[in-house]
Amino acid sequence: MSNGPRTSFVIPARNAARTLAQTLDSVLAQRNADWEALIVDDGSSDETPALIDRYVQRDRRFTARQ
Repeated sequence: MSNGPRTSFVIPARNAARTLAQTLDSVLAQRNADWEALIVDDGSSDETPALIDRYVQRDRRFTARQ
């Protein structure tokens, strides 16, 4: 049996700076704190990468890939 999180989210993002914070804040607001979230940035040219970096630094349950 795994000791990892019970819930995993995969969040695709491409030029999503306008809506991504709301999405990530929704994940943070989950009652069950036993989760992980992988944010996949698909070549954004807006502020999405910087926004992702802020959330990854804020909470270790967020990870990011490009």
